[in-house]
Amino acid sequence: MKLGFIGLGSIGNPMATNLVKAGHQVAVHDLQRQRADGLLALGARWANSPAEAAVGAEVLFTSLPGPKQVRTVLEGETGAMDALAAGSIWVDLSTTDLAQTRRLAAELAARDVAALEAPVTGGVANAHAGRITIFVGGPEETYRKVLPLLSVMGKEIIHLGPIGNATIVKLITNFMCFIHEVALGEGLVLGTSYGIDTVKLWEAIKVSYADSFVARVDGPDIFSGAYGDSFAIALACKDIGLSLALARDAGLKLEATELIDRLYGEARARYGDAAGCLHPVRMIEERSGISLQRDLPAKGAAR
Repeated sequence: MKLGFIGLGSIGNPMATNLVKAGHQVAVHDLQRQRADGLLALGARWANSPAEAAVGAEVLFTSLPGPKQVRTVLEGETGAMDALAAGSIWVDLSTTDLAQTRRLAAELAARDVAALEAPVTGGVANAHAGRITIFVGGPEETYRKVLPLLSVMGKEIIHLGPIGNATIVKLITNFMCFIHEVALGEGLVLGTSYGIDTVKLWEAIKVSYADSFVARVDGPDIFSGAYGDSFAIALACKDIGLSLALARDAGLKLEATELIDRLYGEARARYGDAAGCLHPVRMIEERSGISLQRDLPAKGAAR
């Protein structure tokens, strides 16, 4: 198929790569052209603008940091909206704003362009392996048409109903993830303060009711001092803000999420927008005077 792919960041790049490797003709675009080098070597075609990426595309994918970037790529001066042909499909892989997604989908529908929201989760390693999880919102017929492409990029693909539902689910999973991250950091710091071996404590957490994907994946990231450097804290704060906006619109008060919003905001101010999303744990360490950095034993090594 002829595809367009806009947004070649840490998640977008491997997803676009998997589409190229599957034999599709993919036109790619990003604000940083060097991000496309590996894709061009595999046979992708460079597009000089979002509009150029959309010209002739049967399906246009966007994988962008947030609502502002999605809006610019679709509706900006060199945006893709006017370049999408009738009968084509726009698939937004970004984590973005509910109202904006619904508005853009409606405007595209008036031009006979179908739309799906398909925010992703699962991390960079799974994106490279084609095993990322994809939440999908939009018409069943459109979903069925795009499913073979989504299956190239992801393993778990869940259709959640109409446009908007996938964004809601993705934001819920994200703010729960951030709560888990802070809980993991506080638990490790507390146990370490009592002299418990930090790595053994982590292993105990993983075989208890406190186990989670976050505990398993983020534990080594904390111990190494990487602190989630593949996902910027500014993006985490954006997602928490979008979650709280959903809660306000529903007339709900999410107290744990409000606390996480404050902690992530403090860590963002302390370490900068580009710091990894686990930097709230670093902040907990520094405030307590307890470092969690540890060398993990090699797999299979005796304990």
